[in-house]
Amino acid sequence: MTPSVFKAHGTTAAILVLGASFVFALLMLLFSENEVEPNPNTNGYSKSSIGHELLINMLEELGYQVRINRLTDPGSTIAGDLVVYAEPHADFLPDGDELANVLETAGAVLLVLPKRLGVIDPDDPQKILRSSTNVNAQEVLSKFLMNAEVWPPDGSELKPISLTQNSFGKVPQVAALQLMDAPFLDVLMRTDQGVFLGRDGEASGNLFVLSDPDIIATHGLMHGDNAELVVTIIDHILPEGGAIVFDESAHGFAVSKSFWQELFRFPLSLATLHGFLVFLILMWITLGRMGQKRVLPPAIPPGKKFLLENVSNLLTFYGHRGFLGHKYLNNSLRRTANKLRISGSQEEIEVRMEAMAQRRNLAWEVERWRSELDANKGSTSRGARSVLDVAREIHRWNREMLNGS
Repeated sequence: MTPSVFKAHGTTAAILVLGASFVFALLMLLFSENEVEPNPNTNGYSKSSIGHELLINMLEELGYQVRINRLTDPGSTIAGDLVVYAEPHADFLPDGDELANVLETAGAVLLVLPKRLGVIDPDDPQKILRSSTNVNAQEVLSKFLMNAEVWPPDGSELKPISLTQNSFGKVPQVAALQLMDAPFLDVLMRTDQGVFLGRDGEASGNLFVLSDPDIIATHGLMHGDNAELVVTIIDHILPEGGAIVFDESAHGFAVSKSFWQELFRFPLSLATLHGFLVFLILMWITLGRMGQKRVLPPAIPPGKKFLLENVSNLLTFYGHRGFLGHKYLNNSLRRTANKLRISGSQEEIEVRMEAMAQRRNLAWEVERWRSELDANKGSTSRGARSVLDVAREIHRWNREMLNGS
């Protein structure tokens, strides 16, 4: 059988590497919930002048419950909440049934039409060289309201807007004002040229549309009553007990509800890679263990040899060979006497056998044997050799007494 190529030091190194990768994956999973690729454009993650991170931070500091949604199909997670589509991209907005489900499920929906698009610095992706108002807001508005039209920015300088209708008492300050014309909107704020903020009067009535996004962008919150106006609008729209949900899936930061798809998306992809590495290393470890099963020898070999040796070792270990030698001597003398037809007590038998041994010219060594065996009573392996020598002499003497040789 081929020995395993995965040695002890390799196993230790693999365990350390896999353990470190697993801990790293867990830390990334815990602390990177809202981590996305830096993007300075019009989204809730952007710190730029046209981004919305300042608005989100401001609402959180004011005590509003704010969430960022990245699910392409949020389902019931937005029930009773205010969903904000802040300058969404038309390609990432939900269509048809999905959009209808959002409008039906959410407590309210605020659509802020896009107006500006940043030109990103190629040398520093976190910077914007300039912003452009060349954005197709009409395509975004048409997804929500078919019979509505966007009036492009008018090129005006930054100044308070002259409103003919205002439900909130706050006057926004906007440069290059963008308005819309929507006959079916219940108007909340408007000018002579068009609608600034309105509410859908045909559907469920929970869709609000803001034509110009500058009052929620970082640069716009700094001017006039814009920040107060945004908070006032939020208070007016926000359902009681609901949260403000900024939908960033409409900017391309979407994730799927599918667990299997998320397994291959960072940071869960680290845990997936970790599991794959564990599988490969386990295969490597077991590679050398393939083949025919090795048959181990039996713990106790067949035959009497093992038992005899084991008994002998036990007798030696506990110092019983001297006692066993006496037993062997007495039994040998009695068996020889029986074969020679000698009977009587032990003393009588030994006297008669001594006389018979003299007639056969055999020495009578019984007393010497007993003396040597007595000297080995209680001794351990150091006296084992003399006991065996005495036993061999007894065996030869018995053969000579019986057979004459």
